[in-house]
Amino acid sequence: MDKVNGSGEKTNSRIESLDLLRSFAIFCVILTHVTEYTYPINGYLSHRSVYSRLLALGLHTFGRLGVPIFFFLTGYLLLDRDYSGTKAVKFWKSHLLPMIITSEIWGGIYFVYQITSTDALYSVDSLLQELLMFRQFDGSAFWYIPVIVGIYIFIPFVSYALHMQADRKTFFVPLIFAFLFLFIPPVINMFRNLSGLDEIGTKIDFSFIGNAYGFLIILGYMIKKNMFNKVPKKLLTFIAVCAFVIIVILRNRLCEIGHLVDVWYNSGLLLIIALSVFLCVLPIKQIHFKHMFEWISKNSFGMYLIHELFCKIFSNLIVVDHLWIKEIILLVTVCGGTLATVCLLGINKKVARIFLYAR
Repeated sequence: MDKVNGSGEKTNSRIESLDLLRSFAIFCVILTHVTEYTYPINGYLSHRSVYSRLLALGLHTFGRLGVPIFFFLTGYLLLDRDYSGTKAVKFWKSHLLPMIITSEIWGGIYFVYQITSTDALYSVDSLLQELLMFRQFDGSAFWYIPVIVGIYIFIPFVSYALHMQADRKTFFVPLIFAFLFLFIPPVINMFRNLSGLDEIGTKIDFSFIGNAYGFLIILGYMIKKNMFNKVPKKLLTFIAVCAFVIIVILRNRLCEIGHLVDVWYNSGLLLIIALSVFLCVLPIKQIHFKHMFEWISKNSFGMYLIHELFCKIFSNLIVVDHLWIKEIILLVTVCGGTLATVCLLGINKKVARIFLYAR
């Protein structure tokens, strides 16, 4: 990531650890989608061996770390900028508009693939609704696009509010309150599901802060302001490992009794793991293969949009007896196809800007 000065302008120096984190995040996203195609989280998983279930749920949970890290990065890099005067408009023109154009293009490509590879009927109304973001494009990854578009629209206003008050209590008091009501109920519900009890959820409306996603972005800003520096890294690592084990064991137990539970980005345990990874990697100064991670980081959004197309194509072509072998083959082929496509599109800078959101 390019460093950003107080005026929101980029300098030539890059923070290598942020490139590593973004590269890790996009790998996690690809991993979780590959795992979903190999080990669908459905009733069939309940009848597989315990080792197969633990592998599937472990990989899927690990892959879920990608999106929270992306949100942390957004807050870390964008909320500390200066959006005064016309700088907010410049931000929307240089970041939001190109991102929407790139997303719409790939949404259209997925739409064409869907109607040509299945019996789905072509519908102008459906296409227009997808282009206008009244409904999601085909592909599980595309839920993220409307979310990030909404966030980018209001980033300058949130930044104004955060810069007006730097007192730590101003951050921690409402965020602790939001954490308890947004991120703790999904963890409690896993235990309630084991006991056959109904799930619980807060009726408090946290949409004003963007719910769980807005919370994650503000955490990224707090990381930038060194508000977690006093937390020992060894303690973070221990807590993260424990949280991961708890999630996998609980999901496996629920799967055994036929209760399939997904772990989403409002899980307090998942947040703890992702935050621990971010805080442990961020201080690293020297990164091996830094140019490779820089390239992946710069093209991560394009990889995000492209990879699921290869998941769809290769998942039906790869037929093997053991699913763990399919997982490896599919992961390698999806990563290879995605990287090759990004390389080809990146040859021409104009094409890269349009199809990869390359800047």
